[in-house]
Amino acid sequence: MKNEKIKIIWAINPFEAGNEIQLNIGHFLNKLSQKNFIEIIPLYISEFPVQYKRGTPDDYRNFVELKINSVLKNFPKLFFSKPVILTKEFISLTDSIKRLDYYAKKINANFIIVGTHGRKGFQRFFLGSFAETLLLNSKHSILTVGEKVKLKGSLNNIFYATNLENSSQIILKKVISFAKIFSTKITLFHALRIFFQEMAPYGALEFGYAWTLSKNYISDQEEIEKRKINKLATQIKKENLKIKTIISQPSTNTAETIVQQATKNNASIIALATYSGKMETALLGSTARQVVRSAPCPVLVLHLKN
Repeated sequence: MKNEKIKIIWAINPFEAGNEIQLNIGHFLNKLSQKNFIEIIPLYISEFPVQYKRGTPDDYRNFVELKINSVLKNFPKLFFSKPVILTKEFISLTDSIKRLDYYAKKINANFIIVGTHGRKGFQRFFLGSFAETLLLNSKHSILTVGEKVKLKGSLNNIFYATNLENSSQIILKKVISFAKIFSTKITLFHALRIFFQEMAPYGALEFGYAWTLSKNYISDQEEIEKRKINKLATQIKKENLKIKTIISQPSTNTAETIVQQATKNNASIIALATYSGKMETALLGSTARQVVRSAPCPVLVLHLKN
C-alpha cells in the first residue's frame, strides 16, 4: 500500500497544557508520511462554554481553530485538512464519541489517533474520560500515543499481542492491512496463560506432584498454542509480509509481559484487540488499558466489530 493515500483523524486537544504528546503524535505522523501520502483531519469536539463571553458559537469555533493551527504549525511537512470543530451547547462524553465515530465513518478514515497521559489512580482522569471512553466505545481503529513514547528509527515492526481465540483470525486481517499501510513486518506474540484448575486432570492438585505434572501440562499447552500461532503465521506469509512468532510464559501479568516483549523486540507499534459488549470493559481494563498507559511505543487498538 505504499504511496496510497491514508486518511487519519487526529482527535486533538488544543488547550492541553504542555505539548509533549502533541509532539510525539506529530513525530509519528512524520514517520508515516515518509512511506505514504497522508491526509490528517484535526478534529476537536467541545461543549460550547457558557462562560465564553466573546461572542457567538461561530466566534468560539474560530477561536478554537486558531488554537489548533498554532499546534499544527509545529509540523510544516505534514498535510492537514481544515480543522473540524464540532460544538454543541450541551454534549456528553459518550455523545462526543458517537459524533467522532460518525464523522470517521462518513469520511472513511483509516484510523483515529489520540494522545494519552498514561496516568494511574486519580491522575488517570484524561485517559479515564476521553481517550478511554473512545477506546471502549468507538467502532474504529484507534492509535494511542503517550507522552513517554520514544519513537526510534523507522516504522518497521507491528507487535501483535494475540490471545489466539477464534476472533484472532479476524483481528489479524486488520493487522495485516495496517502492516501494509505502514510497510512493516509483523511480530506475533502470545502470552501462555496457565489456569491451574485446568491442570487437575494432570494430577497437579493432588499428592504433591504439582511440579512434575504441571510441567507436563505447560508443555502440552504450549504445543497447542504453537499450532495456533503457526496457523496465523501462515496467513501472514501468504501476504508476502515478514513474520516472527513468540510464545512466552508471563513472569508478571500479561500487560507487563506484552510491554517487556515489545520493548525487547523493538516494536514500532503494539497492536491489541478489544471487543464490543459487556466483556469489553473487563478486557480493556485488565490488559489493553494497562498496555496503553505504559507502552514505549504507539498502541493500535483494533475492534472486532467495525
